Amino acid sequence: MLNGLERFQNTRAGVLADSIAALVNPLPYLLLAAVVVVIAASSRGLRGAAAVVFVLAAANITTQHLKPTLAAPRDSLQVDAASWPSGHSTAAMALALCAVIAAPSIGRRAVAAAGALLALAVGVSVVLLGWHYPSDALGGFLIASSFACLAVAGLELSSGPPGCQSGSRRRWRPARG
Repeated sequence: MLNGLERFQNTRAGVLADSIAALVNPLPYLLLAAVVVVIAASSRGLRGAAAVVFVLAAANITTQHLKPTLAAPRDSLQVDAASWPSGHSTAAMALALCAVIAAPSIGRRAVAAAGALLALAVGVSVVLLGWHYPSDALGGFLIASSFACLAVAGLELSSGPPGCQSGSRRRWRPARG
């Protein structure tokens, strides 16, 4: 499968994949993350913004520490030994999930769909470019998702029981389906 995808690296698909993966390079990522934090602060209050910062920082730091710790020789000459989990995939999924946390409930489904497309596009791009195996991208998705789950649980616990006024006026409310 990887050998088949590598044929697309020097085509328009490869150029597009490179552009998509570049969305989560440090500078564009910091700008996008800042927007999400500001939205979280305005829609969810300081706890929501703190939850978003937690996910963005914890997921990406964890990934960067796991890469050298779990480095193992790969069968591919192109995929680096320290490639699990994918940092690009972690960053994209963390950003997508944080946008869902930050979004007002009325727009949360649309934000979730757009975020899923972004994360999937980045995951496919890093595989197409030969930077990662599919398992590397999935590993990044799982790390980001784990920290997002912890953040949502923290928001839920910090808001107190229903009807309790000890929590913020902007209580986290999961989307009703």
